[in-house]
Amino acid sequence: MPDNSLILSIVLLAVFICMVVLLEWRRNRRLKAKEKPVTSVDELIARYGEPDDIIVVNPTQGNRSDGSILVYKEKKMLVVNSEEVPISQITDVAFSNYANVYLPSDYLIQIFTTLPDKDIIRISVGTGESPVYAKEIVQQIKQAIND
Repeated sequence: MPDNSLILSIVLLAVFICMVVLLEWRRNRRLKAKEKPVTSVDELIARYGEPDDIIVVNPTQGNRSDGSILVYKEKKMLVVNSEEVPISQITDVAFSNYANVYLPSDYLIQIFTTLPDKDIIRISVGTGESPVYAKEIVQQIKQAIND
């Protein structure tokens, strides 16, 4: 007859594996719910009209909504990641390197807002881009919201 501690350890291992699988399943489901379909800049222009300026944040995805920011000065808003962001709700703009130390740089532009559900909006500059380029993008956004 098997030892009771062996049976207990097998049961605990099975419970642990079930917990890990359940947590991963819930995390993946949550991430999929947050995903938004990526639209093209042309579709955004058709929806919102001709922008005053287009800031290309990620040169490899320049015609995608997650690679460009549309500036509408008369409407006093930016369109970031296919979402309207009123300029009056923007408190600051910055950039940060989100890559691991051992990986190529992965800078993200961070737009801080007072919107209740989106206090920070992030948009990727692209892997391997320099901090100088990220700084230029931040300056372009700040100039667009201050004009």
